[in-house]
Amino acid sequence: MHSLQGLLAPFSTSRSGTAIRHLSDPGPMTMTSEVPVWVDGVEKWVTGVGRRTTCADLVHALLSAERRQTPSEHEVRAHAIVERWRQVERPLDPAARIQKVWRTWGEDTAEVRFTLKRVGPQTPKEVKAPRRRQRHRWRSSSSLEAVHPRKLGAEPDTVLRGDVVERLMQTILVQGETIAAQLRRLHEREDLIGYYEHKMHRMREDEHGADYLLRTYLRDGEPAEAEKASHDSGVGAELGADAPESPRRDVSEEEAVSDLRQTLMYLERIVELNSRIAEQEEAALRLGHRTRRAAAPTAEPAGELTAARAEVARLAAVCAQQTAEIERNERALTECERLLTERRHRLLQLERELDDADGETSRLLAARLAVAAQPGHQLPPPPAEPRWTSPSLPPPPAHTPAPASATHKDTSGGDGDSNSDTGLSSLHSSSDEAAAGYVLDTLV
Repeated sequence: MHSLQGLLAPFSTSRSGTAIRHLSDPGPMTMTSEVPVWVDGVEKWVTGVGRRTTCADLVHALLSAERRQTPSEHEVRAHAIVERWRQVERPLDPAARIQKVWRTWGEDTAEVRFTLKRVGPQTPKEVKAPRRRQRHRWRSSSSLEAVHPRKLGAEPDTVLRGDVVERLMQTILVQGETIAAQLRRLHEREDLIGYYEHKMHRMREDEHGADYLLRTYLRDGEPAEAEKASHDSGVGAELGADAPESPRRDVSEEEAVSDLRQTLMYLERIVELNSRIAEQEEAALRLGHRTRRAAAPTAEPAGELTAARAEVARLAAVCAQQTAEIERNERALTECERLLTERRHRLLQLERELDDADGETSRLLAARLAVAAQPGHQLPPPPAEPRWTSPSLPPPPAHTPAPASATHKDTSGGDGDSNSDTGLSSLHSSSDEAAAGYVLDTLV
């Protein structure tokens, strides 16, 4: 057991419950020197904790400070350091290094509490043989660490959704920490096995020489012993004649190695079982959520259905309004097309009437010119009232003949039409008719 400097002195007056610190070490507790432990509801600070300080050393120091005397070995084994995080407790292995466990929590050390508790029998009569007691201690610690966090924490009767998530996160964290602790323990056991094997190999080299393993394989008449030696790589190989001469401590070390191997096998099975339990719990939680959602539907679907119906009704009204407006637009467009067709027919009719009037005017002008060309013939005066030939145009106001100088048009650059707005055509006589003083006005 490693020596702890300053372990006993701080606990001599720690009954008041105040934190006690070593005066020579004011540094932070999470680094190297101080670890808080709760004993009977009182927080006490253990100073002088080194890198190799184990939980068994810490228990020994705490019991020595509490009882003012050195505790026996069975009393130390009957107590353990229990690691508490929120609602989860986990007893630590006596061989675990307390400083490494404390440093593993990192920023969550404020939520972690180490407590000294009794986990074994109180009297030596309840303790079995040493070998059996040691194996039972390993098995009990492993079984306690394998308890699922669901059974360690108190569960309320009605669990809300937030509590379920919190419990699931807690389960995951505890499982991860348990697996990490078991892996650390496996590595420690492997290191210990390697140490014992190397130590036994050195001891056999000192007793039988450096070539004892070769002589064991080459010896005739001992196949069983050679097979045994080859099975454990020379660690458990011994000559038949040398067996009675082996020291007692070799037998105890071999038993310890066997126990360690059995413990490793149990730990591997525990890790596998923990992973299976975690998977089954997650599947059960998901199935429970689905069952509750299917059995007790909330009012949200009804509200969503009502809103959807209202939206459909509003869209139907908007669609009907737009359809009516489209129909009105189609009727208006049809009416516009009809009016446009009528206007086009009317325009064609007016164009035909204009062509007929132009032809009639040309015919009358040609006849008048032919009459005027005869010698000694005088043209009759123009009628007082104009002659209307188009029934589609309203009658214009009374026409007053204008002077010849005002009504004469030059026909050299045009075709005879001078008024295109009212549809009237004014064709003037030639230069001979202008000299005679006659003006021909034809109103169409």
